[in-house]
Amino acid sequence: MSSASMASLLARLLAEITEKPEGSFPPETPLVGGKAAIRSRELVELLLAVEDALERDYGIGFDWSSDQAMSAASSRYRTICSFADHLASLVAK
Repeated sequence: MSSASMASLLARLLAEITEKPEGSFPPETPLVGGKAAIRSRELVELLLAVEDALERDYGIGFDWSSDQAMSAASSRYRTICSFADHLASLVAK
């Protein structure tokens, strides 16, 4: 699956979680940090939803809570685009 497809998935999931229109979440949307477009609880809900989707649709385990994953949080989860790139690379393996 491409990064663009993953970005669309993330936007759809965020729309469900936040009850905002899907168009509110373009690829450059910040997910962490002072300018994050979502609250920390919504980020956790997104990570759980992604974990479920990857396991259900691709048979891939996504351990977002590991020390390694969380230490890279500022880069992997910085924006929808960076998160989508990371997810696309996981699916491609």
